[in-house]
Amino acid sequence: MEATEATIRVATESYNKVSIETADQLTLIIMLYDGMIRFINRAIEKISSGHVAYEECKKASDIAFHLLSTLKKDDGDLHKKLVSLYFFIYRQIVTAGMEKNARRLEEVLPLVQELKEGWVGIREQRRKGGGEKQFE
Repeated sequence: MEATEATIRVATESYNKVSIETADQLTLIIMLYDGMIRFINRAIEKISSGHVAYEECKKASDIAFHLLSTLKKDDGDLHKKLVSLYFFIYRQIVTAGMEKNARRLEEVLPLVQELKEGWVGIREQRRKGGGEKQFE
């Protein structure tokens, strides 16, 4: 039985690696949001049940920081708003983990979900508008 579970795990890891390596940039961004949402939800569950959620908060904040640090630099209003938003999300997740405060995570989760849906909408518009275009 263990050999079968190990085989399934290896196959799943291989599939995930290929999915990531072949995904377009918008899909990668959406995958990051999916991961952040998943880790925030896990952290909420752990904290709510009286446990420490260090790993979950660390992973979610790492994703938020990655999104923040990979923004293309410009002086536009959208860039400034995204920097502020990503920093706010990052700070809330880190603080929630330190304080063991699920409420902070519950407050930031809808914001992260809304941002993800925005990226999904952009991807769908690009697909409808003439095929896959490289996101810049």
